[in-house]
Amino acid sequence: MSGVERKLTVFNSGSLSLGRLFGIPFQLHWSVLLVALLFGSGLAGQYGPLGAAFALVAFLASITAHELAHALVARRHGVQTISIQLWALGGAARLDREAPTPGGEAWIAAAGPLTSLGIGGASAPRSASTRSASTVSVSRSSPGSS
Repeated sequence: MSGVERKLTVFNSGSLSLGRLFGIPFQLHWSVLLVALLFGSGLAGQYGPLGAAFALVAFLASITAHELAHALVARRHGVQTISIQLWALGGAARLDREAPTPGGEAWIAAAGPLTSLGIGGASAPRSASTRSASTVSVSRSSPGSS
């Protein structure tokens, strides 16, 4: 395959191939860039460019972890993952078939949401402390002044 043919196939599905995670092809759909621009510009005003960049990376990392959990549990149940693709507000782990047992299928389906719950639970204390520190405003006035 020539370089030109390869470049055309990279964007054939609207996605950019970023390599492999645990041997699974990992792709980023063009719509992620749109969301990054929208979220980033909105967050940059409140948290600055560095804070916005950190939030975007954390957002994409959490979606990646969610999809990777589906894929790795599927592998444990004998199901191969064709690819993981991130989209604007989510992602998909494309599996080659269903699990051989209903229990395996249930674990594969539950792996992503359980991972997201874990990430949310681990992030909640940090989020609460950041929110309380940024929203607390103290106003003092001396007695008799209004």
